[in-house]
Amino acid sequence: MTENKKEDEHRIVFRETNPASPFPKDTMASLKREINTGAKNLEKIWKDAIELTDYSFITLKVPKPTQSNEKRWEQYNSLLSIAVKELNDARGFEDSWRISK
Repeated sequence: MTENKKEDEHRIVFRETNPASPFPKDTMASLKREINTGAKNLEKIWKDAIELTDYSFITLKVPKPTQSNEKRWEQYNSLLSIAVKELNDARGFEDSWRISK
């Protein structure tokens, strides 16, 4: 593992400053990158796009938003759409990541 990779693993991508505000752009970029990486990891079997998205939040130690925070909830939903696209691109529409076939 390279030194930069180690730094990336320990880099903080989110610090709470204002719970009512949307996630910062760099936090969203990190979450998108993590989703992309997870979708391309064919050794990992994802149940669905929600599992991949939630895993990205957990991995990066970013609190998953609730519906009560409209701005962040909207961002979470956009990340779900990205996860669907990334899983489809990496694994195809007929792969096991789809709940209903």
